[in-house]
Amino acid sequence: MPPTPTAEPSPIPTPTLYPTYPTLVWLPYGTGTYGNPVAILRDGEMVYEPEPTPIEIFFDYNPLDGQIAYGSEFWGSAGDNFDSVTDLWVYDYATKSATQWLEGGVGRAAWSPVPNEDGRTPLAIALHNGQNYDLALLTGPNEVQILGRNIDPYFAWSPDGRQMAYVHEGNLFTAALPITGMVETLWASDVHANGGWIGDAPVWDLERNLLIYADEPFAVVDMTTGEVIRPILPSELAPTRPTKLLWAADLRQLIVQEEGMMGNTIRVYELAEDWRSVPYTYAVESTVLLGWYTEGESLMVLDETSRELRIRPLTE
Repeated sequence: MPPTPTAEPSPIPTPTLYPTYPTLVWLPYGTGTYGNPVAILRDGEMVYEPEPTPIEIFFDYNPLDGQIAYGSEFWGSAGDNFDSVTDLWVYDYATKSATQWLEGGVGRAAWSPVPNEDGRTPLAIALHNGQNYDLALLTGPNEVQILGRNIDPYFAWSPDGRQMAYVHEGNLFTAALPITGMVETLWASDVHANGGWIGDAPVWDLERNLLIYADEPFAVVDMTTGEVIRPILPSELAPTRPTKLLWAADLRQLIVQEEGMMGNTIRVYELAEDWRSVPYTYAVESTVLLGWYTEGESLMVLDETSRELRIRPLTE
C-alpha cells in the first residue's frame, strides 16, 4: 500500500513593507507656519523639520498615507458672509508634491482613521453650500460625495471609521456611514450653547460606548443609556473651554488644551468610574499639547518658554 502523501506546508507570506511616514503632530490650527519648522515624530524621535510646503491653514495629517490636508489661503468669507472657508490641498510625503483637491468652500477637514475598501483613506470635510456646511467625503481631487446637508462644522470619525459624530443646530448626532438621507441618532441638545468654534470635535470611546464633547469644560454622552453626564469638577476649578481633546480610555483621563491670556495650559481630568465626578486633576502650564507619543500612555508636548519638544507620561 503506497504511503499517504503529506500535504506540503503553505508558503509563508512575504510581509508587505509599507513606507514609514512621519507622524506630523503639530502645526498651528487656523494660522500659517510662516516658514517656521514643524514638529513631527519620526522613528520614535520628536524633531523639528522644515515646512514641507507653504501651509496657511492646517487641517489634519494622515499617517497611513503620509498626507497633509491644508489650505493654501487664509480664511475668506463664505457665501453667507458669516462663515470662513479656504481651499483644500493635500501634500504627499511619498511623492513630495502638493495637489489641489478643491478650489474653495472648505471649513474643516479630517482624515478617516482607517482606509476604505480600495486602500485609499477618505477625507471628511465641511463644505460650504452658500448658507451652511454640508458634510462630504473626498478620496481625490474633486471627488466629492455629499453625506449630509446643513451641518455645523464640528464632526469626528469613530475610531473604526464606520460612524460619524457631528453637530447640527446645537444638537449632537451620530450616524453610520454613508449617512445620505440623515439616518441619525440624537444624543444631546444645546451643545456649544455658549458659543462653539470650528475645532470643537467630540472624541469617542467605542469600548464603553461613550462620546465626550467640549462644553466648559466637557460633557459625557452614555450611548448605551442615552444619558448626558456633566461631571462635577473640584470646587477650585473655573470651567474653561478646551481647544483640543484626547481621551486615554484605560486611565479614564481626558487631556485638554486650554488657551488663556497668559499662554497655553494642558489639564488632565481623571474621571470616576460612573463619569459623574472628577476626583483627580492636574495642570501643566505654559505647555502646548501636540498629540500622542504612545496612545493612551504618553503625550508629545511643547514647552512654550524653551520651545523644547518633550514626552510626558500620563502616569507621571
